[in-house]
Amino acid sequence: MEKISYWLMPDLVRDKEKGRQVVKLVCKHFDISHNELRSKSRLRNIVDVRGVITYILVNHHNFTLSRAGSLVGKDHSLVIHYNKKTRNLMDVDKIFKGVVDGLAKKTLSYNTRTGIKSTIKG
Repeated sequence: MEKISYWLMPDLVRDKEKGRQVVKLVCKHFDISHNELRSKSRLRNIVDVRGVITYILVNHHNFTLSRAGSLVGKDHSLVIHYNKKTRNLMDVDKIFKGVVDGLAKKTLSYNTRTGIKSTIKG
């Protein structure tokens, strides 16, 4: 089977790169490893990070539930739960909401094609 060219399927490739970038940024911010993220752990700090990642991917980058789940090693039904839990936590905890919004803004400023961060005013 032939390898699909970057230029033939640029959105698919960029989505994959963008997803990896979001995972890397959020894991670094919350100081957890990629292995911990994809583990079977149900520790709250790890579950909350999964929630933040899937929330950002689904709500800010238009990822499908399945695609967002694949990046954290979970299925679409858990992504639904994570998003609901993250939204509820953001409603109650304004500091957490500020952190999530800040991370989302950072991910939106990163251009996966050039690897250059653009500046966002506003």
